[in-house]
Amino acid sequence: PARKDAFQDEIRRIVTSTPPVEFSGRSGDVVFWHPRMVHSAGVNNSLVDHHSPVIRLAVPLDYQNNRNYTFFEDEERGPGEKIQWWVDTRCFEEDEPPTPENMWNAYAFD
Repeated sequence: PARKDAFQDEIRRIVTSTPPVEFSGRSGDVVFWHPRMVHSAGVNNSLVDHHSPVIRLAVPLDYQNNRNYTFFEDEERGPGEKIQWWVDTRCFEEDEPPTPENMWNAYAFD
């Protein structure tokens, strides 16, 4: 409960202090989001633009590199029955909170 309350408090702080930025695209465009970046879907205007509704398709992926991590094995942080049972990646003890300077360090862009 304390972790959940802290998370909700942080989300409220972000929502009230950060102006939103809209990313819009055309059919076929792809957007990559950092998994820790707060984001949400906008309004689907396809009925107005195309005179018929167009469903937005999304493929959520979360990759982890091949470092030796110490994965949590508990109900609070996963991969228990209540948390992270639906993802292939896992929470690990060596996780560092992201900062603007390090948030992409674990990613390989070649």
